[in-house]
Amino acid sequence: MAVNRYILPTWIFLVVLTTLNMSCEVSYNGQSLSSWSEQLRSGENPGEAAKALVAIIQDSKNEESDRKKAYELLTQAGVWNSEVFEALEILIKNPSDDQLDYQMYATEVLAKASEAGVDRTLSLLDHDDPHIRFCAATAIHKSSSKRVHLRKHIETKIPILIRHLKRFERPNNEGLAGSELAMVFSVIGTEKAEAVPQLISILEHIHKRKASNSRNDPFLAVGCIKAINGIGKNADAAIPILNKLLYIQDRSIAEEAAKARKSLGISGIEPRRVLLKARSRKVRPKDRLVALEKLKEAPANENLISELIKILENQKEPEEVRQATASTLAHFKDHDIDKIFDAIHQQMTENLNSTSMKMLAYSLSSFGARAVDAIPIIAKDLKSLDFNEQERAIKALANIGSPAAHLASQFYDIPVSAKNESKLGRKITIIKSLIKMKTLKDRAVQDCLSLLKQENVNYANQGAVLLRHLKPEAKSVVNELKTIADNTKENRDLKVLLQKTILFLEFGDKD
Repeated sequence: MAVNRYILPTWIFLVVLTTLNMSCEVSYNGQSLSSWSEQLRSGENPGEAAKALVAIIQDSKNEESDRKKAYELLTQAGVWNSEVFEALEILIKNPSDDQLDYQMYATEVLAKASEAGVDRTLSLLDHDDPHIRFCAATAIHKSSSKRVHLRKHIETKIPILIRHLKRFERPNNEGLAGSELAMVFSVIGTEKAEAVPQLISILEHIHKRKASNSRNDPFLAVGCIKAINGIGKNADAAIPILNKLLYIQDRSIAEEAAKARKSLGISGIEPRRVLLKARSRKVRPKDRLVALEKLKEAPANENLISELIKILENQKEPEEVRQATASTLAHFKDHDIDKIFDAIHQQMTENLNSTSMKMLAYSLSSFGARAVDAIPIIAKDLKSLDFNEQERAIKALANIGSPAAHLASQFYDIPVSAKNESKLGRKITIIKSLIKMKTLKDRAVQDCLSLLKQENVNYANQGAVLLRHLKPEAKSVVNELKTIADNTKENRDLKVLLQKTILFLEFGDKD
């Protein structure tokens, strides 16, 4: 009886407390939040219930906790039909200043709900309000990233996405929206490359205006580059604009361009950053040399070449730095051959340091026949006792070509080590050089034949390959080649190679 004495009062207390809670719960049109939530969840009256929940969210007089709860009940009910979508669009299109977060959340929910929700979100990209367009672009990007089942549907809307992207070619203050929209293409698959031309066009416009006409250009550029990065190998057409963007002032754009180049299978170097190290007198010469070598991976650029020439012409720079700079400049000769040749040539002729003069001469040799003045300097190394210096001199003179042909006969007088391997390796170097210099080809043919008679399969194979470059002189030894081929039994690959070489020499048929 003592226990029962407490049960009734406790029960009465709980009933009163529940009644008080229900009376304190936020309501709309005479019905509580819980009531509207149940009507939505059960499907009894989803349209009116959804609108009621939106009204509770939009009423700034309600407690923030009640508004958040209403939003959660609306978006977590799992009821997605046109009436619920219309309610969400009310929240999206008519927010007050303190409801911008709900506007964004509602747009994301709409885009993630279903295919119909995606379509409604895409239609918001045409809305007059730029913030709504931004919310829609962000929502589509997130939906394509997190909803695999909706990604396929978004892929069917590529023409719509491209149409909206075109708007961002012109300067505007919607770079963030453009960035989100562009990054949809980084998600929907590497095979979907239809947007690449439009992405390139946007980046070209940004590059022309130096990403300075709009504070949002960097966001837009980074988004477009990330899209190219995501598309991958099918975005090869973007390489030229990525090369240009490596040198743009905005560091975020340059960094992203480097990453995209790397994803396309080329160097991910950031040349502006590496150049800073290469030209800094505060950096150790050893590290500067590494930076100068690294710059060879960068695409050619007028400003880069001008900065390198400044280093080359600075007499106060360490000699090894100037030498390395000349080598890097020679690597870019195809960009501005006259300017680079003249800069290196001038330094070579004015330099009193013999070591530097020699290094500059070797850099100049890559320019071919115009490097005549480098020949006497390089030729001195033909008499060196160092095997590597001899090799380098032969190859450099071969690069210069016919102007150095008068030295070709000296190649055979260069002493080499007693090792048979070294002599055969030197012979191959000489043959290749004679082919480049277009001289002493008959001698080269005989050297190829001697290689074919070697037991070393690698040298024999190289002899057969080099003979193809000595037509028509090699036609005179076709019969001898046939004899060698007939006697070649153990090395089947060499036999086949010889037979192909004979066919090529006789009929010009490489196959």
